[in-house]
Amino acid sequence: MTIMLRTVGDPSELDETVRRILREDAGITVRYVESMPELMAHAVAIRRFFMWVVAAFGGLALGLATLGTYALLTYEVSVREREIGIRLALGSQRRAILALLIGQEARWIAPGLAAGLIGAVLAGYLLRAEFYHAPAASATVLGVTFGLLTVSALAAVAIPGRRASLLDPSETLRRD
Repeated sequence: MTIMLRTVGDPSELDETVRRILREDAGITVRYVESMPELMAHAVAIRRFFMWVVAAFGGLALGLATLGTYALLTYEVSVREREIGIRLALGSQRRAILALLIGQEARWIAPGLAAGLIGAVLAGYLLRAEFYHAPAASATVLGVTFGLLTVSALAAVAIPGRRASLLDPSETLRRD
């Protein structure tokens, strides 16, 4: 049997009073007394755990995506060192080479970020039923993710691109 009481003030103050009144009937045993927030916390504990697991995997996926994007773009720029050396030998400005690399890689980065954004919003709608009062698409989460991946991608192009643009053209051409 469950008894629910509405109280004014702190419900824990009535704990002993309720137990004493219910002890008057020998057939009633009081096992536990809980407030509604405690009862709700127990009811959603499994969903809360699931939410934390999903959030942890989401954070791990974001970290791996950031690292993978950085590694791929760094490799792609390093493969082009010979081309950069030729451009430098022919008189191209270092700033123009860096702008060229960033512009060319941005053509790959932008559609990937757009597709990821659309996928994240759709996944949010699919998972919304599992989480209590969770928005389908949190602007803060999407903004931080978008910003982190954009900064990572630009750094992945800019850092090795700057290093490659500072190379001595004759040294770069002799290496291969």
